[in-house]
Amino acid sequence: MADNYLEKKYEEYQSRKKAGIKTGYGIKKKNTLHKTRRVFVTDGTGELGKVIVKSFRMAGNRVAFCSTDEEAGQLMAEKTGTTFHHANINDKISLDNCLRHILEDWGDLDILINTGACQTNPITETSMEDFEQLLSANLLSAFVTSRRLALHRRSQSEANPYGRIINLSETNVTTGGILSLTSTLAASLAEWHITVNSVTAAGIPEFAEDVARMCLFLCQEQNESINGENITIGGGLSKRIY
Repeated sequence: MADNYLEKKYEEYQSRKKAGIKTGYGIKKKNTLHKTRRVFVTDGTGELGKVIVKSFRMAGNRVAFCSTDEEAGQLMAEKTGTTFHHANINDKISLDNCLRHILEDWGDLDILINTGACQTNPITETSMEDFEQLLSANLLSAFVTSRRLALHRRSQSEANPYGRIINLSETNVTTGGILSLTSTLAASLAEWHITVNSVTAAGIPEFAEDVARMCLFLCQEQNESINGENITIGGGLSKRIY
């Protein structure tokens, strides 16, 4: 029985080969499909933002970023083949208008990365003004961009089956708020096929490359089950929350 089966399959193979039909033997398998994603990074000229922008562009994605530093933004856009938008992450109207413009121009957004602001001073050396700036840059900005993307997705007649939001931060007094916001957004945005995760690093300059690699990993299509999670980078140092 087994011998007859093998003989039959071999005869089929020879017939297909003679007919010029590809048999699949000796053919190199194609890599998993790579779809060009539309990526927006907030504060793309910051220490972490620059690494994120370059990493996603080198991965073949279409990348836009915002910053208040026009000169640095334009120069970086020219060098990396990305798109620069002048916007302030501490200004909710400026940031919302920036993302609205990108959505109108691109039609949709696949990946949103909120880089936030870095500050590691202990609470005794953090003024109330500093704290308000951190809340605005890390929490309010993430809410503004996530809300705008959710409103856009809700308005579309055809659903986009893919979406990623990643909130980044260096360990500081707003870390707990970012983790809570990430968890809430993950539940709220699931119906639009958007996963929301956060990455917390003990020190941005030291671990920027690691953070970028983690972002790329979270944005892989097969990792859609990772949602509402926080990944810490930097070992035990990342647990030092002031």
